[in-house]
Amino acid sequence: WPKIHITGPSSNFSAFTNFSVTDLYLEAASTAIGAPTGEIKVYGNIGAGTSTLGLAGNVVVNMVGTGAQNIDLTAATTQYFPHLKINKTAGNLTFSGVPIISGGFNYIAGSYTMPAHVKFGNGTTGATATITSNGFQFGDVDFVSYNSYVIADAMTITGDLGLQNSLAVGLMNGGAMITSAA
Repeated sequence: WPKIHITGPSSNFSAFTNFSVTDLYLEAASTAIGAPTGEIKVYGNIGAGTSTLGLAGNVVVNMVGTGAQNIDLTAATTQYFPHLKINKTAGNLTFSGVPIISGGFNYIAGSYTMPAHVKFGNGTTGATATITSNGFQFGDVDFVSYNSYVIADAMTITGDLGLQNSLAVGLMNGGAMITSAA
């Protein structure tokens, strides 16, 4: 699989079908990866430099590597994932920085170092997204948008839960519980 490294003052990279990469590094001042449909399978690391990482459309970023993987967003001021899926058969996934998941989240399998802080939101106003935790534990969680969220199963938050802006009533549509381990 190729490594994709995007640099420059502003970049757009569009993919209209599924593709796989070893590493995905976005270092332009403003980067948008648009994939209206499909999935980006990442077998290595994701890194973002300088300013903005924006993943648009309905693309699913699927962390599938079998070794150690990192999502390093510490240098970026904003980082958007439309949908984040974790389906690792081996190796540990480490988060650095604060990912903003503007769509759904689906944890299937894999070892991970719990992210200290995750934000859900900033997607399309009125959109509905599903969070499937399957035992994934979150640190601090903020819901920061006008979206509705279907929480498909128990969501464990070991830190603080923040509800900002006009979070839609659909937050608990899944009938599952949000539990606090704090």
